[in-house]
Amino acid sequence: MKDKNKKQSIDDFGPCLKKILSKMCQVVGADPSDIDFKTDNWYSTYSWSQTVESGFKKWMVNYIRTTTAARKELFGFGYYVKKDAVEREVDMFVLNYGWRTARYRDTE
Repeated sequence: MKDKNKKQSIDDFGPCLKKILSKMCQVVGADPSDIDFKTDNWYSTYSWSQTVESGFKKWMVNYIRTTTAARKELFGFGYYVKKDAVEREVDMFVLNYGWRTARYRDTE
């Protein structure tokens, strides 16, 4: 029986999602081992600029398109996926789990 109060760490995810979440943390200077991915709104702890978000999304699209194991883990199949389809999925991932976007006044 799983402990409902146990922290969900980065190591609880598959290797490809772990790499994606680690990269997401890296670009904002966060330590993924400090984040409890089980808590509500864990993704609102940090923020990133639109430029950093855009760079992360490009990286993630490229990672998924060039890594069969990532496609298998995230989509359930490893065959080729069109770039626009991957971009839509990455947009949805960032919308749901990406850091909040810093407003201008947050960056002053």
